[in-house]
Amino acid sequence: MTARLLSVASLVVALAGAIGYFSLLRVPAIRNHFGLALAAVGVSVLLAILAMGMRRGPLPVIALAVSVLVFGGGAFFHFWYSRLPTGVKVAVGQPAPDFTLPDARGQAVTLSSFRGQKTVVLVFYRGYW
Repeated sequence: MTARLLSVASLVVALAGAIGYFSLLRVPAIRNHFGLALAAVGVSVLLAILAMGMRRGPLPVIALAVSVLVFGGGAFFHFWYSRLPTGVKVAVGQPAPDFTLPDARGQAVTLSSFRGQKTVVLVFYRGYW
């Protein structure tokens, strides 16, 4: 295999992994299992490193730079940007802070609209299990 072919494969795998993942974020099975996309981008980094070992030139350097940037961006997105918020804390027995979220049908529901009318049970889950 030539360094040029490895470099191009690295670029294709990195961009396909990133574009494929972000275009399918609405699919819970894809969104909640980001390891496959991150592994694909990791493979692209390895391909770029192999290409750099075979020949130093602009294409292997570009492939390595793009792969590392996409891998770093994916890691940042998954491990820092999309983590659960930590700022809101509610003590037992205290009223919950008001918020508006979509219900199962996609309609916006505000917690304060139920206050005094009926008992509300809040269930928060992240992802699809």
